[in-house]
Amino acid sequence: MTWPVWKNNWENGKFLPLDYDSSKAPSETGEMDIASTVYVLNISSLSEEHAHIFIRVQYVLCWIDPRLFGLAPGWVPVPPSLLWSPPLAFGQSVRRAITKEDDDNKMWMNSDGLIILQITRLLEVNCVARLARYPLDTQVCSVALLGYNGIRYRLQPSTLPKRAPIKSDATGVVSQFTFIGVEERAVFKSFITNGTGSAECVYLKQDCDYRLEKCMTSLSDECRGSGCGHCYLILGDCQHQLDTCPQYLNDTSAFTSLEVHVRLRRVLWRYILTAYLPSTVVVTASYLQTWLSPSQAAISPRVVLGVMSVLTIIKQMGMTVRMPWVSIIELSCIDVLKAVIMIA
Repeated sequence: MTWPVWKNNWENGKFLPLDYDSSKAPSETGEMDIASTVYVLNISSLSEEHAHIFIRVQYVLCWIDPRLFGLAPGWVPVPPSLLWSPPLAFGQSVRRAITKEDDDNKMWMNSDGLIILQITRLLEVNCVARLARYPLDTQVCSVALLGYNGIRYRLQPSTLPKRAPIKSDATGVVSQFTFIGVEERAVFKSFITNGTGSAECVYLKQDCDYRLEKCMTSLSDECRGSGCGHCYLILGDCQHQLDTCPQYLNDTSAFTSLEVHVRLRRVLWRYILTAYLPSTVVVTASYLQTWLSPSQAAISPRVVLGVMSVLTIIKQMGMTVRMPWVSIIELSCIDVLKAVIMIA
């Protein structure tokens, strides 16, 4: 049998058992363990005004369907709509999930009935910036993938790139922030007490630090060749924590959530050039004028210093952008700097 004929038979479902129902879970009890990994592919700029960020994420989910044992000669691609797949939904922080390409959903199956589903989405995520320490701030943006009907996400800590629960692409970060770390959580939650502290239990948490990764902290914009190929797959320095959460194992009102918390630290040197350095020039120029002689010969230096100060202030005013409201009590670092300049 040729590959086109075999593929056509699979797409039409001719190889499936007659009693196979893609709407029913492989487990008779409905409970399913889903092995999962997450790959952060791209992080865009964070909009402080509109409080959103675009994050492109790839999920790889794996489970066993005994009903499909022995049907495939090896690893073969199958249409995702043909077989059962876990009921999934994104959490409330995701405004929309965008499918950019036709093959953003991929599925493979082997002779043992092992199924791998790869889901790639561009997510528009709500991420309200906390600007109390601006521009020395660190922001955390979160994405949650919810699993219902007895789905339990399983994360296996590993140092192997293909099996690592969470990994990232350093070349995909195009933001005013540096990607300094990521935390992945597998969480039991309950419909009944959702929203309270006792409504969830973290049964696996892995925290990865990227601050020692040169690809994350000093990657050149032109780095796209073989010399920085390792930057496409960053694992970081990871620590994991396990728990059993026995109170949720037989809870019919419980569901699981696969959460990804991305930590971003603002690139400070940009603000040193655009805010701190010009402000320092203004203060220094004003300070130097007090030491100039009031004689006729010192008029030209005074004019030069005064014009320099005025032009610097005009330049800074032209670069002003609208930012979200911040509590009066939580003064930002930039506010303190401006106050010192005004006093000086």
